[in-house]
Amino acid sequence: MQIGVDRLREFSIFADLSQAESETIARIARIETFPSGTRLTTEGAPAEHLYLFLQGVAVVKVTCPDGKEGLVDEVGPGEILGWSAVTEPYRYTATATTSKESQAIVLDGPPLRELFESNHGIGYQVLKGIGDVISRRYGRAIVSCGSVRERDLCAFQGEERVIWDNGELQLTSEAVLIGMNTDSPNVLPLEVIYDVTVSDGCVVLHVKDGDVRSPVLERPEDLAALVHDEIRRTRFAYRR
Repeated sequence: MQIGVDRLREFSIFADLSQAESETIARIARIETFPSGTRLTTEGAPAEHLYLFLQGVAVVKVTCPDGKEGLVDEVGPGEILGWSAVTEPYRYTATATTSKESQAIVLDGPPLRELFESNHGIGYQVLKGIGDVISRRYGRAIVSCGSVRERDLCAFQGEERVIWDNGELQLTSEAVLIGMNTDSPNVLPLEVIYDVTVSDGCVVLHVKDGDVRSPVLERPEDLAALVHDEIRRTRFAYRR
């Protein structure tokens, strides 16, 4: 069943898209109904679909370090499931099963990723919204599994790790470093970055003392989404 733009724009990840951009996504979306007990995602499996819940509930679980499953979240109307379909390495990080008959807007991962490739503006806006969802869900995972961060589901604490690196620019779990190929890279702690946008092929980091632009990148919206996710995680950890 095809959907209208109004149904699609009920979801916050599409809130900043124009009417035309929303129509583009609506053309590759469909509505499906799932019986109770349907497994929608499997932890570690290839991520093929993004689900936007209209009705029903799905329980989301992850495997904790002790081997037991921990409840991460319950997804209901107005929420999304399966964000791994649009974020590398395109494998689900949790198992989700419907606990009652459910209905969702379904977007297949490959055509959605192709759309992001052809329209970086759409890709950035959607991935930015998904970053908020990731941050909230990881926070719940911390509560559910305690040391789940050891599986690299979240990097609120612990040793600094590299998330993205092209030789000139690096994103770690603590900072953005620009000019890694020089003797004095510009180091921006995540705590000082209050927003991130994309402009003219560059990632623009908004900090109190003035914006900082990255070098021109081939896919700046990908890095921008990652930075946005990391600064959200940093602030969530600070509030806890």
